[in-house]
Amino acid sequence: MTNSDDQAARADSPQGYQVPATRLPERNQASRKKRWIGINCFAFVVSCLLLPLFAIAMMFGLDGLHISLANSQHQLATGFVLLASVGLPIFTTIYLASMLQWVVTREIKWQSWSLKSATVGTSALLTSTLVMLLLPINSELFSLLTFGFTSCLISVVQWLELRKTIDQAWHWIVVTTLAWTTLGTLVIGFGLGQGLAPLSDW
Repeated sequence: MTNSDDQAARADSPQGYQVPATRLPERNQASRKKRWIGINCFAFVVSCLLLPLFAIAMMFGLDGLHISLANSQHQLATGFVLLASVGLPIFTTIYLASMLQWVVTREIKWQSWSLKSATVGTSALLTSTLVMLLLPINSELFSLLTFGFTSCLISVVQWLELRKTIDQAWHWIVVTTLAWTTLGTLVIGFGLGQGLAPLSDW
C-alpha cells in the first residue's frame, strides 16, 4: 500500500474523522456581551457630553419667549419652558445614543429603534423628574431608581427589535440596564436633583 492510500485510509477511518466546526454568526458569539458593554459605555459618555449642551442651548433659546409673555401668561410659559428645556434635550440625546447602540446589528430598522427608545426614555425621565420635584423624596435614592427604571424600559423596547435577529436577545436588557444604571448613578444620579432644582424656580 502506498503512502497516499495509507493517508486516505486513515482519513476515512473513525479515528481520522472530524466533525467540521460550526462558526456562529458574529452577533451570536459569546464575546458580544463585551462589545455590548463597550457600546453602552460609549453611548453613555456621548450622552453626558450632548445633554448639557442641548439643555443650555434650549434654555437660552426659550428664555426670550418666557420674558416677552405677559404676566398673566407667565405660569403657562414657565411650564412650557420647563418641559421644553428638559424634554427636548433628553429626547434628542436618547435618540442619538440609541443610534450608536443600533450598531449591535444592521438588520434592524434604526428609525424605529431610535424613535421608540427616545420616546419611552424621555417619558420615563420626565415623569420621574416631575415626581422628584413635586414630592419630598430622597433625591439620591430616587435617582438610582430613575436610571434603573428608565434604562430598563428603553432596553425592553430595543429587545423587541433585537429578538427578531439575535438569539438570547434578553441579554441586551441585562447589559444595558446594569451599564446605564451604574454609570448614571456614579456620574449623574447623585447630582440630578440638585442640577434640575433651579429649573423649578422659573
